[in-house]
Amino acid sequence: MNIVNEIIRGVWLMQPDTARGYYPMIHKVLTGEVSPMAESAKENPVSIAQMDTGDNLVIDTLDEDTDNDLILIMDIFGPITKYDQFCGPLGMAAKTRMLKEADKLDQVKAHVIHIDSGGGEGTAARLMAEAIGSLSKPTFAFIDGMGASAAYWIASACDFIAASSPMDRIGSIGTYISIADYTKWYLDQGLRIIDVYASESSDKNRDYLDAIEGNTARLQSMADTFNTHFLSAVMENRHDKLSEGAKWNTGEVFFAQEALDIGLIDAISTFDNYISEILKTLKS
Repeated sequence: MNIVNEIIRGVWLMQPDTARGYYPMIHKVLTGEVSPMAESAKENPVSIAQMDTGDNLVIDTLDEDTDNDLILIMDIFGPITKYDQFCGPLGMAAKTRMLKEADKLDQVKAHVIHIDSGGGEGTAARLMAEAIGSLSKPTFAFIDGMGASAAYWIASACDFIAASSPMDRIGSIGTYISIADYTKWYLDQGLRIIDVYASESSDKNRDYLDAIEGNTARLQSMADTFNTHFLSAVMENRHDKLSEGAKWNTGEVFFAQEALDIGLIDAISTFDNYISEILKTLKS
């Protein structure tokens, strides 16, 4: 049931076009057509990179018995959630545990967070960003298509950020909340739902109830509070790299070259070249 709670109650930092692509599936979950208890797709979000004897880059599964210097690569693809998705990737709670365990291995010399995501749940992004900040080894982000909203929060926690192409999209640093009013849908199904609140529970669910009546002030305050924390985190992570006066904090999405110009990223590179350069730096 965790995924249902996240859908209904979560504050999302996500590109609207990405979010809307999941509306049909969300509807099926909430109406019972698809069960959130369905078996999760199998995923291995961790691999390693190393140089073989010929200085060729090798990407493989993590072997704790090797003595070679390794870079751990953690994939963060698609919508970001705190808990494992019922038909998709592991959540950030599981991935942060994996990342912290790998950080303890002597042969792991650095971490690369490999990102292609339009964002996701705010608390999940905060959890991963804080985990990255606690690691003892250097961290590098690689944006491979899109690093937006919650995904950029995670990237900003890394020591260095690269994008794969000038056409990659980066930013959307902002917050919004969407709610769904299912009252008419339930009535069309022949269901009339009556909620009875305790006498002293006058503020329970008030933000939602006010919003469906057209008063979004409470939800606006919630979004503003979370957004302030989001912007502060990005500023703290990138304060020495962001161009003075650049309008990066309005929710706009930038192509990689503009993101590079204003300091949201540090380089544009192919994945293999990026990993190779990190490995060479670690060996020097």
